[in-house]
Amino acid sequence: MAGHSDNVSHHQLAGWMRGAAYAVVIVVPLLVIPGLETPFSTPKTIVLAAWVALGLAALVWARANPLARLDPVLFALLAGWLGAVALSALTGAAASPAALLAAVLPAAAFIVLLGLRPKPDGLMRAAAAAGLAVALVAVLQWAGADPFRLFGWTGPAGGSDRLRVFATLGNPNFVAAFLTAALPAVWAAARTLAPPWRLALIVPGAALVTGGILATGSRAPVAAVLAWAGWALLRSAARRTRLALGLALGLAAAGALVVTLSTARPLDETMRGRAHIWRTALAHVTEAPWLGFGPGGFELFFPRWETDRLAAAPATERRFAGLAAHAHNDYVEALVDHGVLGLALFVAFPAVMLWRFAAARKAEPTAAAAGAAAGAVGVLAVACVDFPFHRPAETFFFWLYLSIVCDAILSFPTAPKEPQAVTRQAAPEANSGGPV
Repeated sequence: MAGHSDNVSHHQLAGWMRGAAYAVVIVVPLLVIPGLETPFSTPKTIVLAAWVALGLAALVWARANPLARLDPVLFALLAGWLGAVALSALTGAAASPAALLAAVLPAAAFIVLLGLRPKPDGLMRAAAAAGLAVALVAVLQWAGADPFRLFGWTGPAGGSDRLRVFATLGNPNFVAAFLTAALPAVWAAARTLAPPWRLALIVPGAALVTGGILATGSRAPVAAVLAWAGWALLRSAARRTRLALGLALGLAAAGALVVTLSTARPLDETMRGRAHIWRTALAHVTEAPWLGFGPGGFELFFPRWETDRLAAAPATERRFAGLAAHAHNDYVEALVDHGVLGLALFVAFPAVMLWRFAAARKAEPTAAAAGAAAGAVGVLAVACVDFPFHRPAETFFFWLYLSIVCDAILSFPTAPKEPQAVTRQAAPEANSGGPV
């Protein structure tokens, strides 16, 4: 009886944490607590950490091993990346606990999701709900009807007028990056509904999220749009090349529209500023090439590197000087923080997973899986010009999407054996009375 009771408790706890997963997907992007030093990121991190801790406890209690669901290659890449980050923290000149937590916590959420196995359709609907809520707040702020004023909260004083569109993320660029990640979830959630409801969500939902992106004035989503165009071509089968090409051209046109309507500073000025940061940081990679300077190393050392460089630089470059806590390119920052090994393993893990997903021509993925793959591709692209992997909402959505893609890959049928080989093996078993 005791064993039966324990077994029921295991199932109950896992069921509660599985149900909580849907709520966490909605709550994490929306949670804000004014008065904190970091009112946008800290509450999100606390809620995510609490759910991950309870989820891991539930899996341990049930004696479940979620990593067993990964094949040897994916397991080695994930374990290798986590090991590289840990070694970087132990051996690097810098080791920020906050930066270390920001890197590994969403990956731990991925492991929990693998073990709990919530329904992908439910996860994508929750992600779509969060995206629509954030987009609504952004559009209202752009229109001058900030809902936070009802609680006496105000946006940042001074600066660009576009800074008033901060939604629940704290900055218009952060809002644009998150909405870009959430847009495929809106499409996928609509595809899971019956036809009458599908159109009712996809048209106004996509319009609202797109409007929220345009309201921020950010150009970072253009990177995702171009990546989606390439992804559409990669995913297309030969018979659907024309359709994929049309979709790619449409996405490219949408990217051009974002650039045209952007209210950010001139594009060439932005790119020069980014190049200044990247050149300054990359010049020091050889000082710690393999494991980097440790989590948070860029934020710690960049001010000194920039000061040294500007002392010998022409006056025209000094206008880009300023406090830069991040490289505005997560791959450059990963190279500085975690070295060549950390960066290579971090990129290889989703790359292998997405390649297998795209290469499975004979499998028809669900709408949730297709949307999740596009969402992961979008975040990876935005990371080329921003730092979404250093913010809890975007990073959590990225690993959430990878868990859905991984689940889809596991469900894809494997290549069948040759018919003759099957016949030869089946006959003796049937004659001997063995299992068929």
